[in-house]
Amino acid sequence: DIKKLPKNFKLPKAKKDFFHTLDGIILVSQKVIEFCEKYGYKNISFINLPGTDYHWLKPKKIIKYDHKTRNVLFSGYDRNCKAYNEIVGPTPVCLVDKTPLGDNFYRTDLSFGSSIVALYPLICIGTDTKEKIKAAGLTGCTFRQIFDKYDQLPDLRVQLKV
Repeated sequence: DIKKLPKNFKLPKAKKDFFHTLDGIILVSQKVIEFCEKYGYKNISFINLPGTDYHWLKPKKIIKYDHKTRNVLFSGYDRNCKAYNEIVGPTPVCLVDKTPLGDNFYRTDLSFGSSIVALYPLICIGTDTKEKIKAAGLTGCTFRQIFDKYDQLPDLRVQLKV
């Protein structure tokens, strides 16, 4: 749970249904929560941001990111934490499982970025989910294709880009 926001935390002036913070956290409006409930999306948690109408979107369904195909750079392994300080090269997205994603929200098993700011997973959705988001008129997100290979687009998977 988030008990208190930093004093310098500011919501964008334009009220959108999806947006992200500089450290990669995807925030959503109550409208997105109602959308997820309407379509019965499971394995998603929404953590309320105190004093706001927004929530942190945290999908629990994990998909394996294909770091070999994408040539992801892992830097600064910390033996104490047993983790890398930086993981770079998240887009375009390549997944290990090449089958289409189902109608739901997912997060990658790898978190990208730098431990100096934050490491965050990528949020991906199925194409049916994409069409439902568009039909519902939810604002603030764009969509990117997920690659099977670094230079080839697949048919039925989409990365949610906020």
